[in-house]
Amino acid sequence: MPTAQAEFWQGSPLGWSIAVRVNGTAYSLFGNPGIGTPAVLDSAEYSATHSIFNFSVGLAIFSLDFFSPASPHNLLRQSLPFSYLTVSVTLPGSGQIQIYSDIDKAWAGPNPAQYSHFTSAKNTEYYEVSPVWPRLFRESRDRALWGQAIYGTRPVGGSVVTSQVGRASLVRNRFAKYGNLSQVHDVWNDDGSVLGFSHDLGAIQERKSVTFAIGHHRVESINYLGQVRTGYYRAAYPDVASALVHFLDDYGDAYAEAAEMDSALTDKALNISQHYADIVALSVRQSLGAVEFTIPEGDHNVTDVMAFIKEISSDGNVNTLDILFPTFPIYYVTNPDIIKFLLEPVLRYLQAGRWPHEWAIHDIGSSYPNADGHDTGNAEQMPLEESGNILLLVYAYQVASGDATWAQQYQDILKGYATYLSKHGWYPEFQLASSDEAGPAANQTNLAIKSAVGMVAYGKLFSDPFFVANGTALADAIYASGLGTDANKSHFVLSYHDGDTWSGCYNLFSDKLFGFDLFPPAAYEMQAAWLRGEVRCTAGVPLDSRVTWTKSDWNMFLAAVASDDVASQYVNDLHAYASNGLNAVPFSDRYWVEGSDAGHFFNINNRPTVGGHFAPMAMLHGPNLF
Repeated sequence: MPTAQAEFWQGSPLGWSIAVRVNGTAYSLFGNPGIGTPAVLDSAEYSATHSIFNFSVGLAIFSLDFFSPASPHNLLRQSLPFSYLTVSVTLPGSGQIQIYSDIDKAWAGPNPAQYSHFTSAKNTEYYEVSPVWPRLFRESRDRALWGQAIYGTRPVGGSVVTSQVGRASLVRNRFAKYGNLSQVHDVWNDDGSVLGFSHDLGAIQERKSVTFAIGHHRVESINYLGQVRTGYYRAAYPDVASALVHFLDDYGDAYAEAAEMDSALTDKALNISQHYADIVALSVRQSLGAVEFTIPEGDHNVTDVMAFIKEISSDGNVNTLDILFPTFPIYYVTNPDIIKFLLEPVLRYLQAGRWPHEWAIHDIGSSYPNADGHDTGNAEQMPLEESGNILLLVYAYQVASGDATWAQQYQDILKGYATYLSKHGWYPEFQLASSDEAGPAANQTNLAIKSAVGMVAYGKLFSDPFFVANGTALADAIYASGLGTDANKSHFVLSYHDGDTWSGCYNLFSDKLFGFDLFPPAAYEMQAAWLRGEVRCTAGVPLDSRVTWTKSDWNMFLAAVASDDVASQYVNDLHAYASNGLNAVPFSDRYWVEGSDAGHFFNINNRPTVGGHFAPMAMLHGPNLF
């Protein structure tokens, strides 16, 4: 930690340094500030909402708590674009303690020129770093080219706060020598300056803590079909100052709520295993933090909530349906309204008749944050995948929330997608499924299963017996009649009539979760027996017979419907991958299971689809758990 470099998820360096002084001697804790002696890292731990690192500096014990609230039912708290850093110190006896932290311009994005501004409001001091030439709704290397990076703090427990902007070596050396900063804020150099804060705690005799707030603020968050959408929190706190002051005021309540969620999440997950509890705790911030909750800019109407999510680490699409579907289990068990908020912008666009195809759209924008649709119909196409996904997501929301009215307004377009499944789902044409890296194929059993459960979902949503009967008949053909199995009924095939292929049919998850019972217990037993057999590789079971990599989200869907021993196999394999020390990136849902790269992630990381890791919890405990 003392020499570690903070990074954006895709690897861009972020300047963020933390140092302390104990009785006049400086020590570095994080970010390689280049002053003092590196502190000794004693331990590290994480929960769903915290990452905590503990250090020794002689007799003094320091902890760094990186805290991101996870508040799925409190949209104001969840939508605030800030996180907390709390630095705590315990020192037996007494001693003089000062705490220092700074950031650099990288937090404001890869802009060629930036400027800083220092201000204060209600006992809170903060910096803003902004691009000189902002480019609205544009990205570079997945970083926004507009908005402001924010870093702020306030005195706590009698601490004296000083601040300074300037060349990194000068600001940090000033702290190391004097334990305070010069209060000069106008010495800004794009290439080497930092924005620093110092807390002088004086002589302490008990545990003391200071808290910083860090984030990126954008008034204009999303371009939805030409309408500017802004963060939900701005209805209550429309400017940076009020939002930041509230965020720091809210620390105690946010901390208490997070403690309750961390505890409840662990309790539910331990009903499966400790390894599973470790996995879901690591998945929360990545999946909840990926969602932007918005309202219209201008009137800030909080009854018009839309949520948006980026297809992170691949092509940057907006509200991709085959991202929403593997992610939905976390929303199902926390707050199913999030499913509705994410579907709302998709369904409004489709209902407007601007999408020219009879199947459901893949996404509503090629480049986040521009949800500008695909009026020409030229977009990535996954006809059966997305048509099934949208029906199953609407059904998941209705079942989990008990709201039987919201879907009614979209019945006509949803019926069109159910009709498409009834016509094309029996013998899927040559096309992609969700894991497009594996390539297209015809007659994919997994797509036929999705078509069957998607039709039944529509039939149950709108009490239409035709689609229930059609989906049931298709499921019978897949398993009972052997259309989707090999001749010996030992496994589901990747493609019909090709017994040498196989696929882990994760789309059975919806059948079992929703209690459709389209497939008999024997079908699940057949799949479990196959997956515990020779198809398992060095680091786990591949996605299907074509590849030597796997997907953790789909694996947890498979674990949720498997026998106990196979479920444990999947959970333990995922835990081994997550903890093997080979991957210095955020949690990647795709990784190699065979060959020299076994256990290494495969190209993508930091995706919200780790929300699919909650599939076993959803199956065991049902919706609305937290």
